[in-house]
Amino acid sequence: MTLTGAAAAAATLELPALWGIGRYVVGDATVQFPIDRTDLERDTAWATDVLGEYGVQRGRRVHIISGGWESPWYAPFFAAVRRLGGTYTCADIFSFDARRTDLFLRRLTPHVVLGLPVDVAVGLADAEQLDNLRPVPHILARPDAASELVAAGIEAGVFAPVGAATAVTRPGSDLLSYDDREWRIDAPEGELLVTTVGERAYRVSSAPTGIHGEVTGDGLVRLTG
Repeated sequence: MTLTGAAAAAATLELPALWGIGRYVVGDATVQFPIDRTDLERDTAWATDVLGEYGVQRGRRVHIISGGWESPWYAPFFAAVRRLGGTYTCADIFSFDARRTDLFLRRLTPHVVLGLPVDVAVGLADAEQLDNLRPVPHILARPDAASELVAAGIEAGVFAPVGAATAVTRPGSDLLSYDDREWRIDAPEGELLVTTVGERAYRVSSAPTGIHGEVTGDGLVRLTG
């Protein structure tokens, strides 16, 4: 069988509804949650809207820094880049891989850097390469890294998993938005709590996230710690 024939045969196989299992930790508790393929498609549509607002299009590059186990939050953004006609590069979240991120910063100048973790920010700073982030038009860093970048005079928004949901700074705002067609986030006592409102495989009500913040409007939150 040729490669073309094998690919054609594979395309006829029925895919299971379950796409994957996510995992996050709150205090001493580990939370696992299912994601099906319809969840992924809706999450990708939302991520496409987000990246579209940041001007991702054909010919523009997005550098995404994530671990494989973080796919529930990051896979929709990889797919969104492809849907918008852009190109993505990727690197790992650990400090030893900061030089890979620096390589892409220097040689490709991405339009968006998404998911920058504090370990990579520190790795860049230790190698005196943090300034290579300055030409990037849009940086969406993890909360602890975003504060480090702002302290260094580098403008950065935030990309933050919030339980099973994702919250991200939108252009022109210091607030984080999430897909309120899929989730509701409340903060009655200063901790963000997530409730499912979409037809998702994972159903949860007022689930703790261990993340401190406040609700500032429909679909909008601000992190406070």
